[in-house]
Amino acid sequence: MTRIAGIFNHDNALDALTGGFAALNNVEWRNIVCDESLRNAIASSGELNDGFVADTEYATLAELFDHVKGIHARASDEVLKLDTLDGGFALAWWREDEVVIARDTLGIKPLWFVHADGRFAFASERKMLEAMGFPHAIPLEPRVALRYDIKCDRLRFEKRAFFTTEPELNADLPALKSQLLKLLRDSIKSRIPAGDKFGVLFSGGLDSTLIAYLCKGTDFRCYTVAVEDEGMKPAEDLRFATRVADALGFELHVKRIRAGDMERYLRTVIPVIEDTDVMKVSVALPLYAACELAAEEGIKTVLYGLGTEEIFAGYERHKRVPLEAVNRECLAGLLSMYERDLYRDDTIARACGVSLRAPFLSARLVEFGLRIPATLKIRDDTGKWILRAIAHELGLDVVACRRKRAIQYGSNTIKAIDKLARMRGYRYKSEYLRRLYRSRSPP
Repeated sequence: MTRIAGIFNHDNALDALTGGFAALNNVEWRNIVCDESLRNAIASSGELNDGFVADTEYATLAELFDHVKGIHARASDEVLKLDTLDGGFALAWWREDEVVIARDTLGIKPLWFVHADGRFAFASERKMLEAMGFPHAIPLEPRVALRYDIKCDRLRFEKRAFFTTEPELNADLPALKSQLLKLLRDSIKSRIPAGDKFGVLFSGGLDSTLIAYLCKGTDFRCYTVAVEDEGMKPAEDLRFATRVADALGFELHVKRIRAGDMERYLRTVIPVIEDTDVMKVSVALPLYAACELAAEEGIKTVLYGLGTEEIFAGYERHKRVPLEAVNRECLAGLLSMYERDLYRDDTIARACGVSLRAPFLSARLVEFGLRIPATLKIRDDTGKWILRAIAHELGLDVVACRRKRAIQYGSNTIKAIDKLARMRGYRYKSEYLRRLYRSRSPP
């Protein structure tokens, strides 16, 4: 999968870049920008050939470049504007004595950077920079564009606009449902590959069923992961996914993991996400297994339902705040999603050679969803009410009423990790996971 990297003011830039890409088993050298002395050795931007590189899901490189090329012609204090682009991207542009790096404001596509000892470097993943010899990389905040002055060795950060919860939409319920459904249809359409079969991460729940239902008429299959072992109840996601897929005629492929095979998956997944947090690992593992199966079957693009809980108030914490504060709480969750969820998911998908795409994180859908009145998001102590109402109208009554079940619980992953930890003699799951990741393990 595409990654980008860049390095400036470094005597051994080529060796550093080689090491970084080799660490990720990736040699797409056209996605590199670097010092002038190496321009003849490396094709820095492929067909655009202007020191411009990008990692993007939907917009072409040319479309991204058209948005960026006027940066240097603008007033120096004007913020980099890329808000009209829909979809995840990370980009860098080197021209004359300045490098500009930026990413989509939700942070769907990752971008890390380092500025130390007169050197500046950036890359798609933290471990890539570590392999380049920079151990203290930090993520670029998505609502910021960074400019690096090569000659003066100076950074400048520029704030970018984010979504807002105001003004609240005041249309009637039928109109809001109709517009929301159209936005979701449009988002799905723009995210599925033309002419290629794709996948949908499928739990038989509200979000994934809405996506799959709106994909009907296209060439796709659904993927469900279930951990199974003696004495363990059947995975709830498998039960619902099978029932719903049969009822709606979806092609369902199931990845079954025996609890005894879990440790092998853990040893693969934890280094990929560079984290031993129990919740992150227990989400990452079934995601990895699904993407792995999809890749084995030749599927290169997988859709999933990330974003609905934050946009449409699906978490318990949304019910604990006053109704007038619900949308602000939704906004706060979106602001931190790039650190909590998106980097984990992107690295997992890349490791499997899959492009993971989230239709609910379309910029236009997010902008619209954040301004839907809270009374249409939480009703009768039920979150995501407006999405459930849409599901009812589409005839998806079973999933419309299903309570939220996070993937780590619905797939039985968290139960299996707990069982393994106890079998290995650990009292806490967190201690067990730390011992599986040598570079993060205590001495």
